[in-house]
Amino acid sequence: PIPFLPRVVGVVTSPTGAAVRDIIRTAHGRYPARLLLFPARGQGVEAPEEIVRGIQVLDRLEEVETIIVGRGGGSLEDLLCFSDERVVRAVAEASTPIISGVGHETDTAICDLAADWRAATPTAAASSDAPGRAHAGCPSSVPLRVMARGSSRPSTSMTKMFAPPSL
Repeated sequence: PIPFLPRVVGVVTSPTGAAVRDIIRTAHGRYPARLLLFPARGQGVEAPEEIVRGIQVLDRLEEVETIIVGRGGGSLEDLLCFSDERVVRAVAEASTPIISGVGHETDTAICDLAADWRAATPTAAASSDAPGRAHAGCPSSVPLRVMARGSSRPSTSMTKMFAPPSL
């Protein structure tokens, strides 16, 4: 089951795409769990291996209570890496609950079917993982720790605090 108030949420996604910004913004607006980002490509030949590595590394970290695997929409070919057998097996074998937020509402990847929870988008994945701020008097920033590719621990030199976006 997905924890109600996760303190640490692992995120496997591209560090430069819109999905990570949406996850951070949504998590910040709802409940400030600490986000631990494992950077992974969201498409291409190298993507399945990086996604699998991210899931496995985050799954081994005791403090991570749930993992979001996500990427924004794209063509069927763009999203194909999330239907790769290695990714699907990693999702199914993880002991940490996984929320799959791949694509947009009409997209379905096979990893969606192996996950503990399927969210229609990366934004919905962050929403389903965090109750509203009103449910627990919460501080106003979300800590995000970024893991270096190939690392098994987050880099303290890459720790960042994300404040709400300016309107």
